[in-house]
Amino acid sequence: MTKNPQVRFAKSIVDYVFRWLAAKFLSAEAQYRVGINVSELAQVTQEEGPPCKMCGSITARSGSYWKCPNCGSVQGGTS
Repeated sequence: MTKNPQVRFAKSIVDYVFRWLAAKFLSAEAQYRVGINVSELAQVTQEEGPPCKMCGSITARSGSYWKCPNCGSVQGGTS
C-alpha cells in the first residue's frame, strides 16, 4: 500500500513506477482496461467489490464471484 492516492497498491518499486506513469499519462478508460485505478470507472460501470487477496486491487463482480482486473484471481461467490 502506498500513500499516493493515484497508486494505492504496488508490488514493487518498478510496479509503482509503471502504475504512476499509467495514472499520469493514460486516459481513465485506458487505465481501467489495464487495471490501474479501476475504482474510478468501476463505480460508474459495475459494482465495486472487496480488495483482492492476492494483489490488493479492487475486485469487480463477475457472475456470482469477484474477479480482480489486475491479476485475474477470483474469490467468493455462492455455490
